[in-house]
Amino acid sequence: MGCCSSINSHTQEPAKKPTNINPNNLNEDHIDLVINLPQIDHKTHQQMNTKEVNMKPINKLNESLQNKIEEPPKKTLPDMILENLVSKVIIKEQINKASCKVLNCTHSKIYLHDCMQTVSVTNSHHCEIFIGPSVSVSLEQSTKCRVITCSKSLTISQCNSIKLLVFSETPPIIKDSTSIRLGCFSYFYAELQEQFECAGLDVWNNRWSEVEDCEYFPESVKWWDIIQRKEAAEAGDISPPGSFYESSQAIVPLTLGRSKDINNKTAVVFLNYNNKLLMNVYEAIRYKVLLLNTKSMTITRDELSKIIGNIDISYKKLKIVIMIIGCEDNITEVEEIIKKLYEENSLYISHDPTIVQGLSLING
Repeated sequence: MGCCSSINSHTQEPAKKPTNINPNNLNEDHIDLVINLPQIDHKTHQQMNTKEVNMKPINKLNESLQNKIEEPPKKTLPDMILENLVSKVIIKEQINKASCKVLNCTHSKIYLHDCMQTVSVTNSHHCEIFIGPSVSVSLEQSTKCRVITCSKSLTISQCNSIKLLVFSETPPIIKDSTSIRLGCFSYFYAELQEQFECAGLDVWNNRWSEVEDCEYFPESVKWWDIIQRKEAAEAGDISPPGSFYESSQAIVPLTLGRSKDINNKTAVVFLNYNNKLLMNVYEAIRYKVLLLNTKSMTITRDELSKIIGNIDISYKKLKIVIMIIGCEDNITEVEEIIKKLYEENSLYISHDPTIVQGLSLING
């Protein structure tokens, strides 16, 4: 009896019946959460079994963990270096936004036929160089080269006797250089439109002739000048295989640059940016007028009103394109063509020399 009594005195209490949770409604990620939950009543129990559990806390936890995961650092593409070339022909494609350096080259033809970051040409002489759409381009300590380039910015320093056909979204900078001759970039090849977009270039914003005067030269010294049309066509001969200068398919309008010799100038402001309609206008009038320059910009209504007066526009900020054209007797015909191809309420046309000058000099 004593033995049985001892055993009975140490008999454990029966375990409480566990809450009936259906394991099929849970996964391994939720087990810790379930174990730490307090006792739940019958109603909550039924909600869990009918898959009505509020998972927001868990989702927020997962989101916070994902946000903490650092993205791998972006790989920086190595520079492409073309160095010490003598009497070579080099064609480079698929550069894939890398930067390129051309160093110490002579009597060579170099075609960089892709979208790039920065391109620098240093200490090169008697070369022909084609530079595809880029963020920035610089020429330094080079002589007697022909260069075709399109970029957001262009800097020329310590150079002599350079002919360039240029697309530049900002005024070119020329320093410590002489005999620099500039013309307008106007080309077509199959990949050019895509490359312009890759480099973030706007074909209507070519300020190639708005050179910044970085230093004083006497008027007798022509440290830079504009290439005449025939000479520009000759310079265009250095284009890479498969490309065409001043083609009817050229994606950049061919402009003559700022000219003091043309007295009757007209400013056309397109108040609603539409590239397709703008190209239609350009194709319709290009042989009827002298297209001096174009520029595009985002500007506030108040800033524009200071130049052209009050305008009936509801937008406080708008993207515009300005064309400065020169024409004589046919200006009425040209205006009618423009109004027919573009929405008339999105146009502003002025022959006032003060307004034309103001629009020519405006910077967006």
